[in-house]
Amino acid sequence: MIKIRYLAILLVIISTGCANNKSSELTQTNTHHENQSKNKTAPLLTQAPTYPVYAAQQGLTGSVRLMFDIDPMGKPVNIRVTGSQPEGIFDSAAIQALARWQYAPKIVANTPQYQRDLTVRLDFNLDKSTAQLKPEAKQEFTPRKPNKDQVLKNKKVIKLVEKGFNLYMQNQVNLAIETIHKVKPTTPFEEAFVTRMLGNFYAELEEFDLAINYLKKATDPRLLSDADQAAAIKLLADINYYQGYYLAAIDSYSNWSNFTGVTDPLIFERIAEARSKLNSQAPYTN
Repeated sequence: MIKIRYLAILLVIISTGCANNKSSELTQTNTHHENQSKNKTAPLLTQAPTYPVYAAQQGLTGSVRLMFDIDPMGKPVNIRVTGSQPEGIFDSAAIQALARWQYAPKIVANTPQYQRDLTVRLDFNLDKSTAQLKPEAKQEFTPRKPNKDQVLKNKKVIKLVEKGFNLYMQNQVNLAIETIHKVKPTTPFEEAFVTRMLGNFYAELEEFDLAINYLKKATDPRLLSDADQAAAIKLLADINYYQGYYLAAIDSYSNWSNFTGVTDPLIFERIAEARSKLNSQAPYTN
């Protein structure tokens, strides 16, 4: 595990109050604010965000502006991102940190109130001394050669696979799928190989749920060659992401990174975006 030290995270808090529609109450609220300290809505307890490892490795800094409500117990809820720079990199860390803050409940007539639409900006800055901790990113995947078990051996299987592939190359994808479904694998590798082909073909037809099922079934046993396994996991991750299956996308992108050992900025950005979208979709009940 890479330990990031000497992180200086500046939290700039910009809080806004809640106005009532009645003018008499609005005047009272303004007066109340004037009679209190300027930090009336400042948190009682904060927790600094965890600096994303990828961002620290790449020397990235930025900020996230959040809008949120405070429930009667003083907990931030309904947290949503209203702006971030760079987009998606720090969103998840900022949301998770704010969710652990604690505010003083707003009391009106001895009753805790629900407060809406406060804002806060969290700035992420790296101390210069962290530069020496930045590791060199690995950007290329070098697959191993297929082993003796990672080849098609049955002649009937080979014949149908070749026929299906040729049909696919001729843009006759439906016929290609029909052909591959006729294959009767004789080894676990052949089963994984033809299942991956079906996943690719269904993706071509934009039948994405079927593609996901076949690609997952093909990659789970880890029987494919390195090159095919990496390509299938990446395709599975991309489909999950664009279909809005963000949790599955995060899992697949992480699997791809672990399998290939590649530190790809685009993959880490996609994971951050998926986490942000998951957080924004979290159900909330007032």
